[in-house]
Amino acid sequence: MAIPECKPIPRLPVPREIVFPGGAALSQVLAAGSQIPSGLDAATNLLAQASPAMAPLMPIFNIIDAVLSLVECVQAVPDALGPPPDPAKMADALSRLAEKLPKLLDLVPQVATPRMVIGMVDTLIDFLEGLRDQIEAILLQAERTQAARAKAEELGDENLLHIAGCAEAQGQAQLQAMTDALAPMNTLVSALNLLLGLLGLPEVPAFDGLIDSANPDAGFAALDALVDTLRRIRDAVPLP
Repeated sequence: MAIPECKPIPRLPVPREIVFPGGAALSQVLAAGSQIPSGLDAATNLLAQASPAMAPLMPIFNIIDAVLSLVECVQAVPDALGPPPDPAKMADALSRLAEKLPKLLDLVPQVATPRMVIGMVDTLIDFLEGLRDQIEAILLQAERTQAARAKAEELGDENLLHIAGCAEAQGQAQLQAMTDALAPMNTLVSALNLLLGLLGLPEVPAFDGLIDSANPDAGFAALDALVDTLRRIRDAVPLP
């Protein structure tokens, strides 16, 4: 019987980096583990870093793009005047400039602020609705755990009582973690309120204190009221 050959040991992918204007570079960060990372793992890691890093540079690139189109228009002036007059290059240059200028409108506060506010409000609504769904799921699981505990007490099953106790502690820990997760959101809420003030809209109340891990049912009304407030604010945002 032939001895099967060993599978070839994969090698680490070729290291890559993305160099930004000014010389700053992003390099791959490959986590050490039981498996050697593949080229896909390495590329995904680098792209995950590059996406948020490039976002702040896009307005600069848009400005440069518009300036270059404007320079092209200026350079086309002599040909447009002649002799003989040839406005074709000027028309093409103006057409390209017209395509670039709308991107610069996002830099104007009157245009950019409403769009930013809508994005932040939509994200907060998604967060609160997702939080409510998770709390409801935990409470349903708590009801099943209580039923299991009652059955275990009826049967005198110590093992089942122990499992039910662990499940109850885990559910309470999850509720506490969700309660604690609300407080850091106030940083985003504070920034949002500054923008809402610029637009003449009411402020969003603070998120902490909405949920009491000891009595989560009481927080549903507060969560629903806050979501309704955010929806009304969103509808009132003046779009350009």
